[in-house]
Amino acid sequence: MQRQFDLFQLHDHFLDNSPKKWICADREEVWSEVNELIHEIMRIRNISQRDLSRLIAKKIKISIVSSDRLVYGRKDWFPIVFMELLLELSNQRKKKWEIIEKISHLKVSQPPLKIVRTPKYLNSNLCKIAGAHTADGTLSKSYFCITDGDKLNLVAFQKWLHSEFGLNMEIHGRSENEWAIRFSNKIFARYLNKLFKFPNGKKFETTGIPEIIKHSNKDFRTSFAIGAMGFEAGLGASPEVSLCVLSKKFRDDLAEILKENNIPFVLGGKSSSTYWRFWSGNLQKEKAQEWIKIFEPNTEKWYKLNDLAFGFTAKVNSYDEAIKILEGVYPKNSSNKVITAEVLSVIKEMDEGHRYKIEDTLASKNGLKSYGGKWGHSLRHHLDILKETKMIKVRRERFEPKKSFGTTVREVYSYNPKIEEWVLPKRELLKEVHQPPLMINSI
Repeated sequence: MQRQFDLFQLHDHFLDNSPKKWICADREEVWSEVNELIHEIMRIRNISQRDLSRLIAKKIKISIVSSDRLVYGRKDWFPIVFMELLLELSNQRKKKWEIIEKISHLKVSQPPLKIVRTPKYLNSNLCKIAGAHTADGTLSKSYFCITDGDKLNLVAFQKWLHSEFGLNMEIHGRSENEWAIRFSNKIFARYLNKLFKFPNGKKFETTGIPEIIKHSNKDFRTSFAIGAMGFEAGLGASPEVSLCVLSKKFRDDLAEILKENNIPFVLGGKSSSTYWRFWSGNLQKEKAQEWIKIFEPNTEKWYKLNDLAFGFTAKVNSYDEAIKILEGVYPKNSSNKVITAEVLSVIKEMDEGHRYKIEDTLASKNGLKSYGGKWGHSLRHHLDILKETKMIKVRRERFEPKKSFGTTVREVYSYNPKIEEWVLPKRELLKEVHQPPLMINSI
């Protein structure tokens, strides 16, 4: 059963306290039903059209002239508050759903004119939008903003917006490593606030899946998770998806959806006094094929899971082309001290070396006292990626005897100059997607 939205809820009687703030429907779409209600009111109340106009003017506090234009059908757009009053005066509130079924476009009375396509039923794209907003969106009355470090996530959100609301919103660079879509639109904001029940301002730690989605079908719940995981989950050089959020409810709601889709994961307690987590564990081929179901196709995390599931496939013609791909797919950010391309560069320069020699060189190049501990442990993920690309060769070598007994066997890495053997992660529109964000002063 389709879940139909009550579009009349988009009007707020407290906030929309003047005609300039009213949300209106296209006259051509609703005039037939509105005209029927007008004549029904005249019949049951035994009043003239002129008398009805005076009554409506008094009820919704507008001039007689403005009321006449509504009652006689001389306006291009009919306010929701006007149609709501007609339903009340005619005692035909159930007819509201017939009116809603006819509405396909809405606008706000106050200029500039922004006509918005209005979805009437819950669908997959709307659930993805709700999931993305739960993860990284900001809502403040009519203002909306969503940010992410991966431009492909914003490209997906941009498509959902256009598909459902007809909105064409640009993607801007918010900071050096962050992209944003930001705009003011009362109708879209009211969908989030009134129909999905998201609060204005800061989302609280109790934020989770909206009830309308939670009590819908499995596909819609999965779509919510796809929107949320794309923006909130982490997946970098390490072959593991992880989620770390403030809201336990949000974490638990997503965990239930993963269970429903038979996706294996590890549920943790609080990672600190603040955050709640779950993670995938090490993603081998078959496990990656399960996890890819919960990400939007052609976004960066989806591509990385596709790489893990099916391997690298892109061929290159030069070292510089390969480096550009590695820097785009595994970029520098606040959570890493080095990147895959830098590890390759060190191996290329040193001719060959084992992990500890590579670590020392990286520490020296980056001004670190050492590259051991947690950071040294992460080096293996970069090395695994370079092995997969066939840009490095690996051989095992015995080193000095251990203090106890036996000898130490280590992998020794060297640069592979045969470009024709290399395979890199395949990405569409890599140049456009991974170019540095266009900086703006504020959002």
